[in-house]
Amino acid sequence: MMPRISSVLRVHWPAPLAALIVALLIYAPVIAFPIYAGNAYQGINIPPFGTDEHGYLTRAKETLEGKSMGEPFLAEGKTENVASYSSFERGFLFPLTLFAASKNINVATLYNTLGFVGIFALILLIYAFVYRISSDRWLAVATAVFVVGGYTITETRTLFHSGFNIYGRNPFPWASSLLFFGYALCLYEGLVRERPRALIGAAVLLGISCYAYFYTWTFEFALAGSLILIFLVLRNLIRARNVFLVALGGALIGAPVWISLLSVAHSPVSAEMNFYNWVVSSHVPIFSRIGTVTAILFALYLRFRRDENMPLFGALILAGWVALNEQVITGKVLQYGHYYWYFVTPISIVVGAYLLQKFAPQKFKLVLPVILVVLALVNTVGGQHKAFFAHTSEKLHEQAYAPALTALRQGQPGVVLTAMDDSYPMLVTIYTDRDLYWSASALIYNTPQPRIEESLLVYLFLNKESRSDPVRYLTSHLASGETNPYVTLYKSIEGYRTGFEYYDYEKRLTGGLDPKIAEVRGQLLDQLKADYVRDFSSPVDVSNILEKRDVRYVLWDKTISPEWDIAFLHPKLLVESQGVALYSF
Repeated sequence: MMPRISSVLRVHWPAPLAALIVALLIYAPVIAFPIYAGNAYQGINIPPFGTDEHGYLTRAKETLEGKSMGEPFLAEGKTENVASYSSFERGFLFPLTLFAASKNINVATLYNTLGFVGIFALILLIYAFVYRISSDRWLAVATAVFVVGGYTITETRTLFHSGFNIYGRNPFPWASSLLFFGYALCLYEGLVRERPRALIGAAVLLGISCYAYFYTWTFEFALAGSLILIFLVLRNLIRARNVFLVALGGALIGAPVWISLLSVAHSPVSAEMNFYNWVVSSHVPIFSRIGTVTAILFALYLRFRRDENMPLFGALILAGWVALNEQVITGKVLQYGHYYWYFVTPISIVVGAYLLQKFAPQKFKLVLPVILVVLALVNTVGGQHKAFFAHTSEKLHEQAYAPALTALRQGQPGVVLTAMDDSYPMLVTIYTDRDLYWSASALIYNTPQPRIEESLLVYLFLNKESRSDPVRYLTSHLASGETNPYVTLYKSIEGYRTGFEYYDYEKRLTGGLDPKIAEVRGQLLDQLKADYVRDFSSPVDVSNILEKRDVRYVLWDKTISPEWDIAFLHPKLLVESQGVALYSF
């Protein structure tokens, strides 16, 4: 075994070396932050991607605690069997849940480690795919490095994108990309190299993808359908049949996910989930610049040359257009950018690099891999450096939560009342086994409307500026166009009640108040006023509501919510650090 590994490394050593370098560059901000923070570092080290990373970490923590994924943030609704666009954690972390100690695992450290390994493995997998189709190890290395380190160049057409490299966000897109490129490699080995076992592997990966990530399996089925169509046009019925069997096998393995999603789509909660997941009704086609360039290159190549990879390349390109434009038939668009960023862009880089290498004169063939590697590495170094210093203040502020999180882990069970949104409150669900009274992310998990309205009124009572007249407070801020967490939560209720889709509602808020929104606003504000006077206007009422929700702690970040007044709860201060105070009551 060792001689064989040694033999492989002698030929393919650039791949693991490149994978290690890129993984280190992407995780350099995580590695460097404790050193930069010095004595201020308190063990909280999460890559800053808005609330995305914090949300995925919360789901991972829930899984390790043995809870269902019905509602990761709130204490209620955890047993609801609501289909999710991702159930990756259930399968991926299942082995760890078999151990009692899994509840005490630091999920941030776990995911940072898995992310590093995942990026390393992804680059090796892309390398393997490109090497198998091209037999050119330098092109394979360069393409793999550019997919991960240079994708922002193709998207933004500039160096040093201001955000962190997206592959540092855990677990997506590196996990979904591993599944996809593994699937693509198996299809290549099974169809072009005619290895039947590889087709079995493709079917299994397709089925597993159904349980991992919505955008992965839908794109993979689009690829299968595109391959079947191309092989039928080429009158290669055997290969068309083989791809159909792969798709059928994947569909059978993933059938429970299909059934669950269909049940939700035809249930009373579908309209609510569509609104809060920003689903758009449209039949308008979506254009892709990089997809168009790749398609033109492909067409030119077919005009002058052909090789055994062309059916697969054609299907990869066609699948991108199908995924981006499925709404032409279905009439529903679900955050199509996920297809563009995680599939269309990397596929275009892979296919485009291959075709350019085939078209190019010999001298350029030697230079192209160097250009791709240099651009990708320079872009990654510059972008990560720029993003690191853009986010140090928020990461330093996270450290102030450490004493409160420690006290929560050591204290009695109970729900925690925190700020309404932002990533900071999610530190509770990541580093402790406590639930939150409210989180803006709860909206995408089928939270009942009365529960959302209750949260809004509770927070309006906590706010000393709105306590005496919450409707006047909301009306004033809505009229001025000023936004804050209270207005944002109110608009999430109002927007759904209008019956408009999310983006349509937001658009109608500009340029004069839409008559339908004005009508709903008047009715909703009247209802909220009546409910507030009846159930929320006294300290005793609000205290009883919080007690009913098992709220035992208040985590007050005075830098985020200086307008709060919690004296009516007669709270007991447990710990305070840099304006972040934990109270019990």
